[in-house]
Amino acid sequence: MLYKVTTVIIALTLLSLEAWLIKPFIRVNALALASTPVEVLPNILQITAAFNNGVAFSGLSHWQPALVLGLTGLLLCGLMVLWWATFPLWQGRRQCLLTSVAWGLVLGGALANWVDRWQWGSVTDYVQFSFWPQFAIMNLGDWGVSLGAMVLVVLSLRLQYKT
Repeated sequence: MLYKVTTVIIALTLLSLEAWLIKPFIRVNALALASTPVEVLPNILQITAAFNNGVAFSGLSHWQPALVLGLTGLLLCGLMVLWWATFPLWQGRRQCLLTSVAWGLVLGGALANWVDRWQWGSVTDYVQFSFWPQFAIMNLGDWGVSLGAMVLVVLSLRLQYKT
């Protein structure tokens, strides 16, 4: 039970930071940031503003916003069911806390992006690597989903290898 609470706390923390603190600031300052990005780490990382109507890497951006919202909502529900259903597989193992944190990052990031899409019709992206301008502009939720998913894959492979 403690680990489910840990997952929920991490997910809600990421959701709160992303959806109600960072993204509103970016949206308010979008015109200024889009024309003049802010260098956080010179020649490495900058804050800018971009709005993604689609899913990852602007896929499905030609779809109607309601369809994208519905599809991502279904995927989010599927992730929540998967988290709940797989909990007994990793409960009591040494990496249980790490798994809880990873699931919290995945669910929190996905939920933050879904709330942004529901509230504004698009996802607000703002982190860009200056040294690789062709790479996608991302947000904290994207990083949470990506990092959490990588940790879950590694833990699953380790679990599969040990059994």
